[in-house]
Amino acid sequence: MLRTIKDLSEGQIIHLDETVNGKVSHIPYIYLGLDEIGNAIILRKEFVRYERMNNVNIAEYIGCEMDLYLNNMRGELWKTANKQGRIIVDYTTNGFLSRFDETIRNALTRTQIKHYVLKDKTTVTLNRECFLLSYTNLGFAKTPDEGKSYLNALKIANNTTNDNEARIGRNSEGVPDWYWMSSEFLVSQFRYCNFIGNSDASFASYKSGNLRPALS
Repeated sequence: MLRTIKDLSEGQIIHLDETVNGKVSHIPYIYLGLDEIGNAIILRKEFVRYERMNNVNIAEYIGCEMDLYLNNMRGELWKTANKQGRIIVDYTTNGFLSRFDETIRNALTRTQIKHYVLKDKTTVTLNRECFLLSYTNLGFAKTPDEGKSYLNALKIANNTTNDNEARIGRNSEGVPDWYWMSSEFLVSQFRYCNFIGNSDASFASYKSGNLRPALS
C-alpha cells in the first residue's frame, strides 16, 4: 500500500526536490500534521533567503509582495507607504512554487488559513497553497486566532522540549537567523521569529529577511 503524507507522524522529515537556476536540491520539510480542515501541512526546515515582506512599509499580508511571490500570483502593490499609485507585480512564472516540478505542484491543495487583519481587527480566511506561519501557528499565543499551533511538531523535529529552541530557523549550513511570520504587528511592521526563537517585529520593506514556506 502506498503511503501518503497523512500517514506520517508529526515532526517527521520528508524531502522535496526544488530546482533553482537549473540546479536540483533535495530539501527537508517538516510534517506539521493536519490543519483545522484536515489538510496536511509541511514546513521548509531550512529557511530561504528572500528579503522583504512588501515593497513599501505597509504591513497587510493579503496580497503583499510575499503573498504573491509564495503563490506564483500576479497582483497590484502600492507604490508608496501612504498608498499613492499602484504597480503591477507578476510572479506567475518565477514565484516560490516554480521551484517544484509538475508532480509536486499537482499534489498541492489550497487550504484555509486564518489571518488577523490588524486595520479591521477581524480574522479572515484565505485560500492558499503556500503561506508563512503565523504568531499562533508558532505557539506564541492563542489570540488573535490565526490557526492552530504546530509547536509540538517543531519540538519533535528539532529534538527539544524547549519552545524557543523548537522555533529557531536555520540555513542549509545550520546557522540560525530570523524569519518572517505572516502576522501583522503594526500598520508598517510584520512579526518575525528571531535567531533565538523569540518573537519580534520589523518594517515590511526591511531588506534582510528569510522565510520558511509552509505548503498544503
